[in-house]
Amino acid sequence: MFIPSHKKIAGRDLGAQARFSWNGTQMVNGRTIELATVIADWNSDLLSGQSRSPATHLAYKSDIAHLLNFLQEYWGGPFGLEEFLALDSTCWRAWLSSQKKMSICAKTMARRLSALKSLFRYLVAKKIIDDHPVLSVRPPRVAKGIPHPASYETIVALAEACYKIPEASTSNKQTFCSENWKSKRDEALILLLYNSGMRISEALSIKREDFSRIAEHTWKDAQKTQQDPEFLTIIGKRGKIRQVPILREIIQKLQKYVESCPFKGEFLFIGNRGKRLARCYFANRIRQLRHFLQAQDTLTPHALRHSCATHLLENSDDLRCIQELLGHASLSSTQIYTEVTQHTAAQAYNAAHPRAKKKIG
Repeated sequence: MFIPSHKKIAGRDLGAQARFSWNGTQMVNGRTIELATVIADWNSDLLSGQSRSPATHLAYKSDIAHLLNFLQEYWGGPFGLEEFLALDSTCWRAWLSSQKKMSICAKTMARRLSALKSLFRYLVAKKIIDDHPVLSVRPPRVAKGIPHPASYETIVALAEACYKIPEASTSNKQTFCSENWKSKRDEALILLLYNSGMRISEALSIKREDFSRIAEHTWKDAQKTQQDPEFLTIIGKRGKIRQVPILREIIQKLQKYVESCPFKGEFLFIGNRGKRLARCYFANRIRQLRHFLQAQDTLTPHALRHSCATHLLENSDDLRCIQELLGHASLSSTQIYTEVTQHTAAQAYNAAHPRAKKKIG
């Protein structure tokens, strides 16, 4: 990695002044402030606000830690808040360039730059600085990919596979029982994600008392059919609240899981130790199930949401309703699923239509 021979920041030769810990005390606008304190306060502000999800907060926190490690190497020594604020856009572009050399994907690079801009916007809001060049640095272009939905048959097979293959326990031994409560949990969660279009983070945030409320209402209302849904209130990205329909069939699956679960925690989906189920655990479980089914690697927890949106769009042209169901902020996010259906139609045409196979000329 390139390290400049002269430690110049914004045209000033710092020399030995840059050689102190990055959490050193500095004078900024007549106030004594530590860089570590600023970052800690920014973290607290980010976590308490409604604009970012807890997952985004953790990612941003990791991104800033990655940046600080890079800066110590780039400038050949530790630094403080004054030096951090004086770094120009050339340094930030060098940071992005170093990530590109490490084969970091453009989407991750864009998120890391977004974390850095969030930190500097916080500094502007607290009147520590008036402005900063990093706020004008353009993020790398992220290519839009087409979602990869799974077929209905594949999702059914995925849910059924929860009872067919053993699950690795914490002791690295294979434990399996056809009546295992964890198998019921995994099946119910798979079907819930597909039938409701929830994000995995939204599903794992459902409180048990909220589910109990709609489950109790389901059994009291005898007039409703199996196809009539109940509605569950969930909190999505940026604190947006929406109503998600849950079919009675899925409520029954969830109820069977709840009755067999040995833990009575705050959240609906519980892990091995009685705490909220971790996203990484469920992602690993889906990976295990798809390997058993020899399915494509694109079959992930988020692919269940893609599958829900795509299958709804194939049977309905009401993009607005699908947008509300998925909790998209803009209609353009929902329109990407129209490309999926067009792509599928083109594949079917090329595979089946006799004129598509005939060479012209």
